[in-house]
Order: sequence, then structure tokens, then C-alpha cells
Amino acid sequence: MTDTQPQPQGNNPFDDAETAHPDTYTLRSPAHLIASLPGTLGYYPSETVALINLHTRPDDPDTLDVGPYFCADIGSTEQLHDMLAQLPMLNHAATFAVVISRVPESSMVARATEELRLLADEYGPVIDACWCVSEVADGTPYRLAFVNDPAAAAEWGWEDCFDAGTVASVIASPAMRPYIDNGILPELDRVDTYEHFDPFLYSDAARCDAVAPRAYRRGAELADLMHVAPLLARRDIERACELFATAPSVKVIDNDDGLVLADVFDSDADVELLASVLTRGRLRDCLILDALEHPRGASAILLTIGRNFTGAIRANALCLWAIVAVSQRLYAWAGVALRCADDEVPGHSLSNLLLHVMLAGKAEDILDVSRRGCRDTWFELGG
Repeated sequence: MTDTQPQPQGNNPFDDAETAHPDTYTLRSPAHLIASLPGTLGYYPSETVALINLHTRPDDPDTLDVGPYFCADIGSTEQLHDMLAQLPMLNHAATFAVVISRVPESSMVARATEELRLLADEYGPVIDACWCVSEVADGTPYRLAFVNDPAAAAEWGWEDCFDAGTVASVIASPAMRPYIDNGILPELDRVDTYEHFDPFLYSDAARCDAVAPRAYRRGAELADLMHVAPLLARRDIERACELFATAPSVKVIDNDDGLVLADVFDSDADVELLASVLTRGRLRDCLILDALEHPRGASAILLTIGRNFTGAIRANALCLWAIVAVSQRLYAWAGVALRCADDEVPGHSLSNLLLHVMLAGKAEDILDVSRRGCRDTWFELGG
């Protein structure tokens, strides 16, 4: 299984680790790069190869932006080359690899390390340096597996910690701040992040299956009304938006898997209404501003809808949930939700667009573009 974890770019001045930028901590040493992985990926990686990409800014070549991070199982490292091919190479500064395995002397680790060392494009080696560590935890020893430029340690100012060291504090990494702010922790395993968006109760999924045909019919009627009688369409859409304000205010990430339909919706009529607005793109876009204004209530609604419906309703719910997650700086979780949306509806336009923006390291742009699109759609409905 392979996975990309597109992240926004954090500010990291290359020549001064003590500046005011909040993420400079990450670039102080390999120890801090490794410690950033759980917060950035949304889970604690194991038996994994992680790639960390750095870029300079076009208007400020002394400042490094960190991201995106790519991951693959140790046995699937050849697919990392395809992932890297998606990266815009303009202003690319470096790519570092971290091999995480509890059996560091295994033949699989040796093979993965060698594949990484040989990974190259038309410009030469892709991986600047690679470290091995048994787990990402405070104080765990790491060691250098290879480096392509013998002068790299001095260039980065890491002479004392380049060849070996111990992982820095994971909880102190800036990548953990959004989790702390939201009262949650990264998952223990990558699989857990994907299962977060699976149905929790069979009865809830069955209930939504029964509602879905009515929701799709109602969505088609609302889409027609948007063209012929927009003021009539507004009434139902506004009622759907109001549900975010009255929904339970819960954590954006439902770590306890405690959210069920009965906790979030008062009736099947409300479920049908919200689902109907999620059947079509233009209807869906009307929900964005209210979802961002009430992120916790919106998260509860969108997660329960995304978990229990299928098709376009699920995909659109997960996309809006991802936008809310971005607003809370939970970028890794947003990326997982978008990939689940694309799995549900292959080629889903919004999930693909948002993933492309995140891969380019511009996750924050998602919020401005989404708000603007929502306002434009409401304007078409009469302001």
C-alpha cells in the first residue's frame, strides 16, 4: 500500500534556525525531521519509507518550505518514483528519506535503502540523504543509511547529528500543534486513518441506504429549481446550512468512533435534506461558508453522512469535511478524506482538485477558493 500525504508548506529559513517562523524547529536536525512525521502524516508510521520534500520560495530563496511528505510500505518503494514525478520540481531544494522498521537489519530494509539510493531522474540522485529508525518515538536512535553529497552535513549545519542521533520530542513538533489544539492525537496506524471514514453502525448505513433514493430525487429537483426558481431552492438550501449551527459541537476527529446518526440528526427528514444538497456540486458548494463558520457541528454532520452514504453523497460530504479539516490545520486527515472520496467516485472532480492544490503545498489556498466559490453560488441564487 502506498500513500501520499500532501502538506502545506511551513516556513523554514535555511540559514537561521532561531528566527520567528513557527516551523523552523522541524529543520534543526534529522531528529526533528523524523519527529515531525506523526503530526504531518496523521499516524505513527511503521515498516514504512517516508520522503520529506523541501522547496525554496521563488521570491525568497533563503526560505525553505517543507512539504509534501510521501509514504510507502517498505516493500513498495519503487512506487515512490511515480509519486515524486507528481511534484513540481521548480525551486526543489532537497528530498530526505526515513526508513522506519523494527527489524532494521532485515533484507527488506537493505533492499529499500538501496532502491532509494539508486532513485534518480535526469538531474541525478533524487534522495539527498536517508536515515533509518526503528520507530518514531522520543529518544529512539536513528542512523544515517546513505548521503549523496559528503558535504551535506556541513551545508545543513547538522555536523553533530547527521550520522546518528536520537529522535526529538514528537509532542513538541509544530506538526503536533493542530492535534493539541483539537484535543486529539495522531492514529497509531495508517489503516486507522482510512477506517475512520468507514461506517460505524450497520443500522446507520442501512438507514441511509433507505433515504438515498429520496435524497437523489430531491437533489435533482433542487438543481432544477436553481435554474428556474432560485428563490424556492434557497429555502431548502438555507435550512440545510442551519443544521451545522444546531449539530453537536464535537471534536473534528471522532477518535472514539462515537458519532452515530441519532446523535447528530433529529429525524430522517434532516438526513434526507442534507444528503440531497450533497448530491450535486453547485448545491454542495452552498454549504461551505456555514460549514467553516461552525466547524465542529459541520464535522459531525459531514462525517456521519460521509460514513453512511455511498456514491456522490459520500464523496461530496468527505470533500467538505476535508475543507473543514484544512481550516483546523489537520492537513493529513484532509488528504485521507479526499482520497476516500476519490476511491468512492473515481475521478471525482472536487477531490482531485483539492488534492492537487495540497500536493502543490498550497492547502491554505483551499479556504479562500472555497469561500469564493460558495459566495459566487449564493450570488446566483439571489445574493
